[in-house]
Amino acid sequence: MLEDFHLFHWSRRLEQLLAGERVRRVGGRQRGRPELDFGPAGTLTLDLDPHFPGCSLAPPGRVPDRQACPEFTPPDRRLEGARLERVRKRTDDRELIFHFRRAEEDSILYVALRPIAPSACLCDGDGHVLWTAGPQASRLPRPGGPYLPASRPERLPPERQAVLSLLRESDPAGWEKLLLRQVATLGPTLLEEARHRSGSPPDRSPAGPAGSLSDLERLSAAVEEVCAEAYRPAAVFYLYSRCGPDGDERVRHPLRDFRLSPFPLRGLSGWAARQGDTMEPLVLELARHAREFRVFSELRNRSLAALRERQRQVSGKVHSLSAELAAAAQAARCKEFGELILANLHRFGADSRAPWVEVEDFYAPAGETLRIPLNPEKTLRENADLLFRRHRKARQAAELLPGRLRREEERLARLEADLAALETAATPAEVRRLHARHEDAPAAGPARKPKPLPAIAGKPFRRFQTSGGLTVLVGRSAAENDRLTFKVGRPDDCWLHAADYAGSHAVLLWGRKDEPPQRDLLEAAGVAAWYSGARKSPRAEVRWTRCKFVQKIKGTPGLVRLMKFHTLRVPPRLPETPPDAD
Repeated sequence: MLEDFHLFHWSRRLEQLLAGERVRRVGGRQRGRPELDFGPAGTLTLDLDPHFPGCSLAPPGRVPDRQACPEFTPPDRRLEGARLERVRKRTDDRELIFHFRRAEEDSILYVALRPIAPSACLCDGDGHVLWTAGPQASRLPRPGGPYLPASRPERLPPERQAVLSLLRESDPAGWEKLLLRQVATLGPTLLEEARHRSGSPPDRSPAGPAGSLSDLERLSAAVEEVCAEAYRPAAVFYLYSRCGPDGDERVRHPLRDFRLSPFPLRGLSGWAARQGDTMEPLVLELARHAREFRVFSELRNRSLAALRERQRQVSGKVHSLSAELAAAAQAARCKEFGELILANLHRFGADSRAPWVEVEDFYAPAGETLRIPLNPEKTLRENADLLFRRHRKARQAAELLPGRLRREEERLARLEADLAALETAATPAEVRRLHARHEDAPAAGPARKPKPLPAIAGKPFRRFQTSGGLTVLVGRSAAENDRLTFKVGRPDDCWLHAADYAGSHAVLLWGRKDEPPQRDLLEAAGVAAWYSGARKSPRAEVRWTRCKFVQKIKGTPGLVRLMKFHTLRVPPRLPETPPDAD
């Protein structure tokens, strides 16, 4: 991220290179990165990334692509062909101001490279806003209104006595943030260098109890010295990078691992330094590292989001398995309840129905009275069979669930360890390796392939094809409806029928547990409504469910009961594709 003194030198260099040049084209290959093509002078790129805003000048040879970024097409008519008159930086602010002129028409482009809320704002000669761009639209001025620069309180000049007075009156705990906030033109790089020159240890405040007046004076003098050096005309620029071990492929952070300076930084003796007679190549290299880190951060954030989602799912599975295991332990007495009911059938009658019964608990030491809750829709004998069946399932669960629970807990522990490693990963290869460890076994499980349709002898059903390429089968008679629903339809195929009207059964061949596309489902519902008594209605209600939730009523062909269903309201009509069989 370019600091105040960087932009001071960069604005002077841009004016030296681009003043008098005309803008040939305005555009941008990526959203948030407008580009101004100055022909032989190069292409100026404004990077409005909220984390690492910047401004770089690329060599000529690449034409901005206007169509790839429509966000930046409005200023084309005004800026294209305009001549850049001058470039300046607003005093004590990270804002570059570009003055353009085309014929007698003036334009001003304000580029604020502040962190979190960078922006670009084009105004006419009278200061009225024509066009804005930036990540935080709510903070941008409205087109047509006046452009008002960001207001900030008056700050102290970087002079020895002013800084010394500020340090004497400040709280020792927050002196560093106070200097950055209160002293004009002072940035993190300059403060870091001033601290080194003053001999102040990095883990102790010079204004703290262990400090002295001489410590404060040395730091104040160092702040004045480095600020004076930072704003002098420079013939050589330095780009420092933190040295890593040989073969280190980690993606370096543009703020923590790089320093750009117009003078030698004494506090970075262990860093690698690259010199340049001009700022252009160094700023371009810094911008390249910022883009690489942004791409790497997006890759790592996507992997973190995917693994956190899997962690959430596996954690939920662990919770549900633990609850099932606890329920299985509680269901161990179901066998005893069933035996107590059978032992007392002579008292209540085998066909009696009740929400509960009270019996003597022969399994208790004192023979206490026990109240057993029942299903009132079933007889006592059926309730006893239900309790025995529940006991058998609980016994099987008690055998199988501990192993499944242990495997899921181990998987959850691996996920949590990989998440911790992923948060500190520094190379794309490491991120991909950690992510790939869980790609082969996603928490939700891979989508199962639908079972093939069984070969059923008989006359072919009416067959339609939806716009999405799915097949809809329709029966012609009650017998065909039964055959279609219970022998051809797979458990996860979609079954449809017009509500409150006699009509044909329709089956949308889907065969998957997830929802079918809404458009195909509506078209299948229209087919079901067409082959029913609601054909002449403008709209008909159609019930749909999975074939596995359709129950046959014995003795009546074509008559079914739905365990659960959804309702669609659609106009009766057929798809454009004609039926294969009539």
